[in-house]
Amino acid sequence: MSRDGFFAEYYRKKPLHIPAAGARAEIFSVADLNRLVSQGSLWNEQTLKMWADRAPIPQDQIFTPVQSLEGVVRRPDPARVEALFERGASIVLNEIENTTPALRAVATALEASLLGFASANVYCSRGGHQAFDSHYDDHEVFAFHIAGEKNWRVYEGRIDNPVGQPSPRPNLQEMHNQAKGKVLFEQVMRPGDLMYVPRGQYHDALASTGLSLHVTFSVFPMNGLALFDLMETASIRDSLFRDDLPSPDQPGGREALAERLKALGARLAALAGDPGFLDQVAAAQRGRVRRRHEARLSDPKRDAAD
Repeated sequence: MSRDGFFAEYYRKKPLHIPAAGARAEIFSVADLNRLVSQGSLWNEQTLKMWADRAPIPQDQIFTPVQSLEGVVRRPDPARVEALFERGASIVLNEIENTTPALRAVATALEASLLGFASANVYCSRGGHQAFDSHYDDHEVFAFHIAGEKNWRVYEGRIDNPVGQPSPRPNLQEMHNQAKGKVLFEQVMRPGDLMYVPRGQYHDALASTGLSLHVTFSVFPMNGLALFDLMETASIRDSLFRDDLPSPDQPGGREALAERLKALGARLAALAGDPGFLDQVAAAQRGRVRRRHEARLSDPKRDAAD
């Protein structure tokens, strides 16, 4: 799949499965997962979670009070994580894109190509146990399969440019099930496979047998809502924007307010068409490509001796 072919045929248009390539499976490993889970001090209740059969496991079953130099803190107990996993729970590690050079490289490449913040999560499941029900994501999804097998189902249903997720409610999953529509395709993911799922596209996945491990990169390009902050910063120099709005409760106030809104709208339109503002927006987009420095500390005395 060429870069031009991907953007022309698939990006923001339809999902894509790209068959296995060995280098993709090497960006992470079960050994890396064990190393990270064993380092309880790395995690908090937002970055390490566990799910069992489509429901979250209470954090009290995962985290335990630990005495640290700063006092008592809550940290995940690796033994509890392992025991829950052996009983069928799935492990989710969030924001791991900076934990290995390979993950950093993939995150940087995605950010440079899509001009969007990239974050990586790890999902490890046991065969026959589904962590998440059918759902959509409010970001672009690139899933790199690392170990074992997992059956993905991608549905015809797609939410139009979602921002965030709907508020929890008793019938929320029923609403998702109605909106997802028919199965568009099924794909068994194997080590080295890559799955792209556009923002808003419904999907779910189930590990086939044994242990299944994949890394999902979520990419968040800048959308039109970001313009409000940029326009606020740019328009604060304009006296009319800093002026109080006419009161609609004063005589003739509603008409005066309507005229003011019309005048402000015209100035916003002029700002949107200004080449300087275009440069600001483009710079903000490019600013989503983050510099991930890889430290290479050295000992000057030893280097000199060598």
